[in-house]
Amino acid sequence: MTAPADQKMPDISYKLVPVVPPNAGEDFQPTHVEITRTDKDSTTLIAIYEKESKTVVFENQDVLKFRSPVLRFLNDEKVEYKALAMKGKKRDPQNDDTIPPAPKQTIEAGDKTPAYVEWLRKYKPEEYAVRYGIRGEGMIQSVHYTKDEKTGKRIAHVTEKSALIADRKTHLTEKPEANDGAPAN
Repeated sequence: MTAPADQKMPDISYKLVPVVPPNAGEDFQPTHVEITRTDKDSTTLIAIYEKESKTVVFENQDVLKFRSPVLRFLNDEKVEYKALAMKGKKRDPQNDDTIPPAPKQTIEAGDKTPAYVEWLRKYKPEEYAVRYGIRGEGMIQSVHYTKDEKTGKRIAHVTEKSALIADRKTHLTEKPEANDGAPAN
């Protein structure tokens, strides 16, 4: 379904706003920058960019749905980031010599490259949780069909399995809507 030609896309913008305390002098150089999202209704603080550590710190779980457009915006603005984090959560170590280098990401899978996902889960668990929007353990249903030999009708076989539920699907996670394809009981 496509939108009518006369319908406009919503006007949404992202902006970098330096955090400057009220008593700062003229020579003050901000170390933090707010990343805000403005739409027709409001302006929302999505994250804080910490210049020194080059870390994007998201405000809460609710704003993680804007992770992709925020990172795209930062790339367009030529802002280099090295880590993702969640406000109030423990941070992953940045310069730890005991952590092996991250595996290369493939062009096709990008940050969903299985070896990279597994490396993040093992060595940078907090970034893993933010990057993929980890929500926690849950149950998903999978369905496979067989044909009844006597009647010729399809028979649905539903199985449930435990899964790590996340906003982004990887080989280690499932999206909440993974159950949408299961037949109703």
